[in-house]
Amino acid sequence: MNPLERIQVNGHWYILEDSDTYEFNITEAESIALETDTSCFEMSVLKGGLYPSIQYTDKRVDRPDWEEETWDGEVWMRGVLEGDEHSLKQLEDLTKEDAEAVKYLLSKAQEKEWI
Repeated sequence: MNPLERIQVNGHWYILEDSDTYEFNITEAESIALETDTSCFEMSVLKGGLYPSIQYTDKRVDRPDWEEETWDGEVWMRGVLEGDEHSLKQLEDLTKEDAEAVKYLLSKAQEKEWI
């Protein structure tokens, strides 16, 4: 080790760190996807069943661009499966088929114990 890479402060030796060095931690995730004619739903969860979320893409052709949203919250997801009125309110803008697709996707996530 180059002696210039170390510094002594109050009798303790420290190694100088390169300020351009970055450390990244990769977190693995699992996902399932379901696509209809008008939407795509991709549900992902971090390894170990943490932080489930749904990436929703609205592909309806009557819009200039596809719109994307991310939905999360296990309480909301369980509420959709249980038919909770407040939870289902978020699905009101979807077609009937897409709302059923979300419920189906959530049921598969529940089978996987993600929610």
